[in-house]
Amino acid sequence: MALAQVGAQGQERIAAASALVVGVGGLGCAAATYLASAGVGDLSLADFDTVDATNLGRQVLFGPGDIGTAKAAVAADKLAQQNPAIRIRAITDRLDDSALQ
Repeated sequence: MALAQVGAQGQERIAAASALVVGVGGLGCAAATYLASAGVGDLSLADFDTVDATNLGRQVLFGPGDIGTAKAAVAADKLAQQNPAIRIRAITDRLDDSALQ
């Protein structure tokens, strides 16, 4: 809202938007964080992997206490805490046609 180029109308459009992030690794963590912070209203995070100790140096949504937990679920929880005004869905299975409907 602080950006004149976006304004209230632009922020409403962002809040009405949806996004799917496939893979919540190094790039996916950053992308999901920015989308949630921007207020994208409906955010789906898809990743069938679990957090590993080797992820912690580059995947900013995860910490040592998350090791062994589904990446999509952890990321969804952390982002929901950062922006409770948006809807976040964690998809922890491999994607197929039924998972995307």
